[in-house]
Amino acid sequence: MFRDNDGNDVATLAPSVSVGIWLPTGKKLDHDKPFSIASGNDGHTGVCVEGALNIDFHQTILASVGGGLTSFNDKVFDKFRVPNHRLQNGFYPWTTKVKRDPGHSWFAHASMRSIHFIPDTSFYFDYSYSAHQQDTLTCEDVSAPRQTLFTEGLKLLEERSIWNCHELHCGIMYEASPNMEMGLAFHTHIGGEMTYRTKTLNGTVRFLF
Repeated sequence: MFRDNDGNDVATLAPSVSVGIWLPTGKKLDHDKPFSIASGNDGHTGVCVEGALNIDFHQTILASVGGGLTSFNDKVFDKFRVPNHRLQNGFYPWTTKVKRDPGHSWFAHASMRSIHFIPDTSFYFDYSYSAHQQDTLTCEDVSAPRQTLFTEGLKLLEERSIWNCHELHCGIMYEASPNMEMGLAFHTHIGGEMTYRTKTLNGTVRFLF
């Protein structure tokens, strides 16, 4: 707690640290089905550590800066589709046994929120950066010729596993009356590599009876 010269509370400093586990409960990638995608960790279990430093300037703004790191365990796939040439793209006809050791995923954010910075109006702003380091793929096939065949393709998949993303989120809420609120939120991709460039605009109206 921070106080001014008169002893009034002006700000509260609140650091936070958390540890979590990412469980592979989502749908796994089926290498026997074309265009199949994973909806979760694709069979990998992860451990996440994150922390933040939050400063609440009373009746003005709440600021937060933080970040985190996620590490996943390795996993062996008995059937894993791998290109056999660097120019091959899309659907790969060949499969082999592959051990995948995912790279670390990490993120950072800087956020600000102001409640009633002008009468009946609140605002928030958030910048986030997330990135995934390169995976390590190892051919576990017992056949030496097949290991040689997929060496170049595995290196290509390792290069394509790297991604990063810069995103911006902001929103405003206006309390038209004690029984009605109107809001507008915006999200956009402002930079990155190997990620979707999404943009979202969302409007809300809430009534309280």
